[in-house]
Parts: sequence; C-alpha cells; structure tokens
Amino acid sequence: MSITIRVKSKAKATKLQREQAVQRVISHFGLCLPQSRVLCFLDDEDPSSLKQAFGVANRGLSGTIRDGDDLSVWPDYVQKCVYVDDDVSPYTRRVIDQLIYLHRSTCIDEVGLTMTLAHELQHAIQHDKVRKVWAVNSLIRRLPTAVDDLKLEWADIRSLMESG
Repeated sequence: MSITIRVKSKAKATKLQREQAVQRVISHFGLCLPQSRVLCFLDDEDPSSLKQAFGVANRGLSGTIRDGDDLSVWPDYVQKCVYVDDDVSPYTRRVIDQLIYLHRSTCIDEVGLTMTLAHELQHAIQHDKVRKVWAVNSLIRRLPTAVDDLKLEWADIRSLMESG
C-alpha cells in the first residue's frame, strides 16, 4: 500500500489539520486499502478547469491514471505530483496509479472533507479489490450521456435488461 498525501495550503495549521483528517480516514479503512500507488490531493483552490470538465457541483474526484493520459485539464501543481522529473531520464516518470482530489470548498469543513475523501477512497479500493463493482459504477456514471446521445428512454434500457 502506498498512499501519498498532499495538502496544498499556505497556513501551516490548516495544512496540519487536513493532513490529520486524511490520516484518520485512511486508518479507518485498515487492511482494505488498495495496493496501488494512490495520491490524495487536497487543494486550496477550486480550479475552474476541473469544475468545467467534471461539473460545477462535484466536491471531489477519483480516477485511475495511466501512462499517456491527458492531464491538461488538471492544474500544473497536481500534474507535477503525478509525473515526476527524476533528473536522470529525459522524460518524466508516472509515480501515481490512482488520484483522489478534493476541491478547496470541500476541504473547508472537516465533515465534508472526511465524507468526500472516504467516498472517493472507496472508488480506489473498488478498483483494486473488486474490479467488477468498480466497472459497473464507472458505466453507470456514463449512462445519462449515453441515454441522451442515443435518444433512449430509461424504460428502453430496463426492458433490454429484463429480456437479456
């Protein structure tokens, strides 16, 4: 298990408080934690690029990071935690398999921080331990777009599932 915690904050007391909250959430999961390299990034900003890409109402994000993934929507300071320049090779090296990200507005309240972090950490655990559950959750999140694009009604999908 390798969970890296990055709390972006200019205030030392705020940074320490948030780091301790993250540690409490992580310790709650104990042996269930994923074996992959996970970055928990708590921001002190609400980047408009992320809100535009993932929705203005989202409080946090989690996802798998693969070599070659386009991270251009992410702020540079997050990208630099995922891809590290090791001063040896001419290329940056990916050091993270999964990214959990919480917006500043989520981190202001410790209850919101812990609830959102625990939720997003569940996605990382599912990806690592119960891949089928993770895959179904990933598909379900994309269904509304597919339903709109294909001009289907939810009843059409239900009848297909019942007949299949």
